[in-house]
This record gives sequence, C-alpha cells and structure tokens, in this order.
Amino acid sequence: MWSSLPFVRIMIPFIGGIWCARSWDGLPVMAWGLTGTCLLMGWLFLGRLTPGMAWRLDPLRGVMVILCLFVAGGLTLNGKREATEFSEQVIPPGIHPKAWICTLEESPQRKRNSFRALVSMEIMTSDRRVFRGGRGILYFPADSGSKLPGIGARMITQVAPEPLKGPDYPGGFDAADYFGRQGIGYRTFLKPGQWLILDSGHAPWLDKSLEQVKMKVLATLGKHIHGQSALGLAEALLIGYRNDLDDRVNDAYAETGVIHVIAISGLHIGVIYSLLSGLLNLLLRGRKLRWLATTCALAGIWGFGLLAGGGPSVMRSVCMFSIIGIGQQVTGRQGNGLNTLAAVACLMLAIQPWWLWDLGFQLSFTAVGGLMLFYRPVLGLLPIKNIAALKVWEMTAVTLAAQVLTTPLLLHTFGRFPVFFLITNLVAIPVSTMILVGELALCLLAPINEELAQGCGEGVTILIRALNAYIFRMESIPFGTLEHIHLSAGEMILIYLGVICCCCCWLQRKAAWLMATLLCITLAGAYRARINTDRDRQHILVVMPLARTRLLMLIDGRNCHWLISPFDRMDDRQVRMAMRATAHHFGIRNQHMDTLTATGHFNLRWNGLQIHLLGGHGYTTDTTKLPDADLIVLSGNGPARTDDIMNKAPRTDWIADGSNSVWKIQQWEAAAKRLPLRLHSTRRSGAFIRRIR
Repeated sequence: MWSSLPFVRIMIPFIGGIWCARSWDGLPVMAWGLTGTCLLMGWLFLGRLTPGMAWRLDPLRGVMVILCLFVAGGLTLNGKREATEFSEQVIPPGIHPKAWICTLEESPQRKRNSFRALVSMEIMTSDRRVFRGGRGILYFPADSGSKLPGIGARMITQVAPEPLKGPDYPGGFDAADYFGRQGIGYRTFLKPGQWLILDSGHAPWLDKSLEQVKMKVLATLGKHIHGQSALGLAEALLIGYRNDLDDRVNDAYAETGVIHVIAISGLHIGVIYSLLSGLLNLLLRGRKLRWLATTCALAGIWGFGLLAGGGPSVMRSVCMFSIIGIGQQVTGRQGNGLNTLAAVACLMLAIQPWWLWDLGFQLSFTAVGGLMLFYRPVLGLLPIKNIAALKVWEMTAVTLAAQVLTTPLLLHTFGRFPVFFLITNLVAIPVSTMILVGELALCLLAPINEELAQGCGEGVTILIRALNAYIFRMESIPFGTLEHIHLSAGEMILIYLGVICCCCCWLQRKAAWLMATLLCITLAGAYRARINTDRDRQHILVVMPLARTRLLMLIDGRNCHWLISPFDRMDDRQVRMAMRATAHHFGIRNQHMDTLTATGHFNLRWNGLQIHLLGGHGYTTDTTKLPDADLIVLSGNGPARTDDIMNKAPRTDWIADGSNSVWKIQQWEAAAKRLPLRLHSTRRSGAFIRRIR
C-alpha cells in the first residue's frame, strides 16, 4: 500500500515538522539547520558503505530520510516566520514616528459600519526618513464623505497603528493569530479628514486586472440579479465576494450544514473546469490540440481561483485539477487520488506553511480525503439498478463520505451538528450548481445581448430565492441541530487515529489494526470521561467585553447563568455568537438567562464571592457595602463620581466592561494608578475570567 503512495509518506513527517516548529518557537533556526545538515551528511555517509554494511543499516537510512523531511517542514515554517516577522515590530527601537505612509494592496471593501483594506506601511520620522513598517489593516469610516483611495494608492496619516489583539472572549475570533499568519500585525481606525492621498500609485498588473474583472462581474450581477438577499448570495457563490451577503442567509446556511455552497470550493472549480474542458475539446479536436484545450482550461480555473481570492480551499482544488489534467495528458491515465491529494498538500504547505492552521484548508482536505476513502464503500452498500435512484444514491454517498472526516473537526470547532444535512445537500448542491452555471452564462451574455442577459438574470434570481426559501424552511424544523457536542482537541485527534487504523484494518485485514482501532476508541472514551469530570468541577465568573451590553457568565459545572442588561442599541447577533462561542469553550450544556435593568446597583453573592454591579447615572450608590466586595463591575459609564467611590474599596478588583466609553475608562485607569487599585478593562485586555477552586 505504501509503495503506491510516495507523497503520503512525504507529507506525514513534513506536516509534523511544521506543527512542531510552531510548538517549539523558542528553538532557533540555526538548530534546525544544523540538525538537517547532520542528518543529510549521515544519510550520504551510510550510502557510501560496503553493500553488506549498507544493507544492515538500511533501516537507519530510512529513519534519517524521515527526519530530514521533518526538519524540512520546520525550516519551511521558520523561513516564512522570518519573512513576516517585521510586522510584529512596526516601530523599530529608537525611531520616533511622525506619520505613516500606507500603500493599499486592495481596494477598500465595504463592511457593516466601515470600509476595510490591507495596506503595506512605511514609517516617516520628523527628519523625513522612511523605514519599512510591515503590513496592517486600515479601516475607513463609512460616512467619510470623501473619495476613498483605490488599489495601489499611497496615502499618509498621523494616526498610529495599534497591534491586533487576541480573542476578546473565550472561544472568540483570534485576530492576532489569524492575520499574523498572513504577516499582518496591526490595524488603524481612521476618522474623516485623518488621511491624505499622495498619489494613485501603480498597482501590479495582475492585481489591477483581477480588481477590474471583479468590479465588472459585481456590476453585471448587481444589474441583473434583483433583491439584496439574492444578490449577496449570487456574489458569494460566483466569486466568493461576501461583503453584501445577508447575515440571516449566512447563518441559515451554516445551521443547515450547507455553508460550503457559499464558500468557493472544489464544487465550483469542478463545474468550471468541466465546462471549459468540455467546450474546448469540442472545438479543438485531435491529439495535438488536446494539450492546448487542457492548457486553456487550466488557465481558466487558475484565473477564477485568483479572482475568488486564492484561499486555501480554492487553491487546493485548482492545484488538484492541474495535476490531474497534466498527468492525464502526459501518461494517458489517472493517478492515485490520495497520492495526488498529498502532493497538493505538500506543495501548498511548502509555499504557505501557515495554511496548516486554516480551518478552510483543513476542511477542504478532510472532505476530499473522505471522498477518496469512503465513497466507493458507501456506494456499494445498496445495489441499486434503477438509473434515477442510482443518481440520487450517488449524491447521497458523496455527501456521507465527505462528512466522515469533516465531522470531528466541525464538532471540535463549533460543537453543533446539522441533523438534516443529507436532505438539505440533496437539494442545495444541484440547485447551487444550476445557479453557478446560470451566473457564468449571465456574465458571458451581458456584453453580447442585453435581453438574453436580463432573462438569464431573472432565472438565476428565481433559483436563488427558491434555494433560500428551502434553506430557511429546513432551518425552522425543530431539533434540526444537535448542540452542546463539545469535542476537545485530544478527542478529535484520537478519533482521527481510530479512523485511520480502521481504514488500514479494512485494507490489509490484519488483527493488529483492529486492536489499534479499539485502543483509540478506548483512549478517546477515557479522555472524554476525564474532561467531563474536570468540567463538572469548574466554577468560573466571566465578564464579557461586548459593546453597549453588560454581560456576565456564572459557570457551575456544565451549567451556566447569564446576566445581561442592554445599554442603548445592542447587536443581537454579536451577543448570540459570543454567548455560543463562550459556552462551547467551557463545555456548557444548560444555559439560563436573567435580564437586568441598564441602571442601578445590584448586589450578587455567588460561590463565596461578593459581586457588585454598578451601571448608569441617575441613582445613588450605597457605598457602605463596597469595602466587603470581592469584585465590582462598572457598566454604562458607571455611577456619578466613580473616582470617589473607588476610594471606598481600594482592595477590591474593579472591572470596566465593554459598555463603557473609552474616555471614561481612561479616567478610571488614571484614578486606579493614583490610589492605587486593580482595574481590568475588558476593552483593552479582553474578558475578565475568575476561576474559583
């Protein structure tokens, strides 16, 4: 089996080296280099021995090859880390910046309340010296009233960038880690009048061309697709443009297990490649012209992949079709699918090793791996002869096979499982394929015939509305999602090891693999029992950092109690997402909620802690009980004369949550330094967490 999968044998130690290089970030690059050099010299030395001695030491040479691949993975990650390390030090030591020059790497993209763009930054000092400053994210106000710069433009601002932060709350989005893997370490929030455009610049030809094509595609869709909800889905499905995608639609597709329809994936690339290759093979017949047809088809999917953003799942599909297409032309036959998948993984990780921690990369490869391993066994479960029924069963087998390896990863990440994913996919996949083909036809017809384009747009709009209606109907089914399935990283790894051992047992029919499978299942069960025991004993207080909302989480075992009081306008979706992510992080099963008024003084005693909640103006605070408090939470800019109240409880832990204004928190921080006392600002430092043993 291993002899037919050379790239699988290469991939395993290579990925292991990348993974360990991140875990051993304190290990210098020189140590990796010296280790690799010694291993390579040892391998060469053993190859120069006499045949008899070389035969005896052949296993040692094999171990050295594996270790060389392991070291190559570590060096790959360290090389990429050094290439992007400057982003962590925007301001070099001894440099006093006066302004920042930003070059836009993309046109500003519309977000909910702002425009966002990736930029390359340079630091200009008071004596007009310029230093390289790294990459960052620039946020423009949505109502600036002035024209925003485009891709390649250079602008200057005196607003200092701030480092990207980690997750605001447990289980939340880690912006510092996600963008840091791309070499982006800072962000800047601008207000109207805080920037000046120096010149329009000269963007790279490829980036500028892709930007122009994207704008034309968006303009065509916006002209012929009717309805904002339908337009947002059409843009996301065709080129992965999600800025206009309605949050309600996005949540419904995620809840029903068909979010892959929106994300550009192998389905989209496969449809486009099939259309291009089929059309070109009809036009370019003959053995010599097949090369030209394959080259044009591959150029088409590469252009589409770059237009869609070049994400990990897109590039995985593009690379696989490229290898398969070229291999068929060279050898006249199709290679081993698992070997091709492993080759693509090695190639992509050699270019960008940080993709190993990207969820899209992980889901893409696990889904395709599941298809290659389990599709035919699942298909053979039912011997169906009817052609129509067989087609339905083939789609069912594809969905089930892809779900085998993605389920543990999804449960670990989100803790939910869509019960009716199979029924939903049976409708969503063919309908979304028809929508994709219709959108491609629309883009081709728009510059040729306006009436045909208008009719095509009407048909696509009808299909999108029907699909959305179906997804909303499936989402509304009671108990359509299994929740509170909290799978830890250790359990997930043991489950994957068990699946691998089970596959090896099925292929080789050896009892040792069966025993290994049973061992993995036993270890996973024991590990889960240990984790559940720890969760049953946990007692944790969490003060969440959400804006315009006082939100406290009181955890007793696997039960939690939420205390919430809204200040002004509250983002319900953001609150729900924060509560769900935090509950999943702590393994919560049962949740209860109480709503508090926005203003007032509340006294709470919980697990031996005396907690006081102070929020809003217009009431009198009873300061006689404050010295006995263990925690005091300030919300809604606190009561009047908070500085004087702090004098009453200097030994208490004070927490300022996200509902307070920045200027108010700065006043309290200054007062805390004078007294002194402990003040935790959730706006600056993230959620406040107190564990009680």
